[in-house]
Amino acid sequence: MEEKFKLEMKRLKRENERLRAENAFLKKLEELERRHR
Repeated sequence: MEEKFKLEMKRLKRENERLRAENAFLKKLEELERRHR
């Protein structure tokens, strides 16, 4: 049980990192679009 939990935590952390990177990217895109108008 313990092992499975640790693996799941690792997976969630990776997923979280990926989402944060995606989010930062989207914010930059929004900024660029605002500047072009």
